[in-house]
Amino acid sequence: MQSGPRPPRLSPHAAELRERVRRLLGLDDDIAVVIREFAGVNRAEPGRSSAETSVTIMPMDGPARRWVVHRRPDQITEKDLHTAFATHSDGA
Repeated sequence: MQSGPRPPRLSPHAAELRERVRRLLGLDDDIAVVIREFAGVNRAEPGRSSAETSVTIMPMDGPARRWVVHRRPDQITEKDLHTAFATHSDGA
């Protein structure tokens, strides 16, 4: 019997993005990779929504690192990831 609500499943695009992140950074399976997609209102262009994807890396023995890419998971390219990873990460 399940004791609490199940976490939502990743969309196929987010799951594929997680695997690309894992491959690009050469991460082992013991390092958690969390992909979260956020949608919001684009204040600069009313009527259009904005989207961003948070990529968080959580090693078991070190600080978490987080990057934000201002695209939906299905729109993120490897170039976007390389650019994000080349910048300073936010502490998560």
